[in-house]
Amino acid sequence: MKVNTKRLICEIVQAKELRLYQLLTSLCRIALKFQFICPMKITTCLLLMVAFGASCQTMKPDAKHPEKNGPIIVSLEHTPCFGRCPVYDIKLYENGILIYNAVKNTDTTGCFYAVLNKDEVTAIKDKFNKSGFMQMADRYPEDNRAPTDLPSIVLYFNNGTAQKTVRDKRWETPIALAELQTIIEELVRNKKLQNCDTKN
Repeated sequence: MKVNTKRLICEIVQAKELRLYQLLTSLCRIALKFQFICPMKITTCLLLMVAFGASCQTMKPDAKHPEKNGPIIVSLEHTPCFGRCPVYDIKLYENGILIYNAVKNTDTTGCFYAVLNKDEVTAIKDKFNKSGFMQMADRYPEDNRAPTDLPSIVLYFNNGTAQKTVRDKRWETPIALAELQTIIEELVRNKKLQNCDTKN
């Protein structure tokens, strides 16, 4: 089985768990003892771990290969209408990368990103889980009688064991669903976004 060492270390560092940190230290000692890695001091091993951890916080999105960002936790898509409705989508990945793709009728167009920390990602997951999102209808209004020219907001959530997509016409929208939509949209408004083409 192929192991992504950098991703593993990232998860350990970001978890900020002392036991896991101590475990990694022990693994370094074992590796040195049995010469699994080139001889180096334990300090160097730990410095490498910290360096990898720092790189996790500045991880750049890969728009051409989004699978490299890990699974999508939440996505929101604002579809076109017959007028000048904004068209964009927002994706939040497991590693905390938030990608905003502004297509047209927005303040600016293009690909932009921000990085959320682990606590922020966990908070968003909790809000979706507690809202009852997985039990909501697949579309609103349920009888599909909204005006045809209204744009849709397509909200997706992956709780790790199941996935759910809700298409909303902003017509008789449940309060809980509207709140979730606002939470994701506010990430774009409140976070300092960088252009996806910006070099680190």
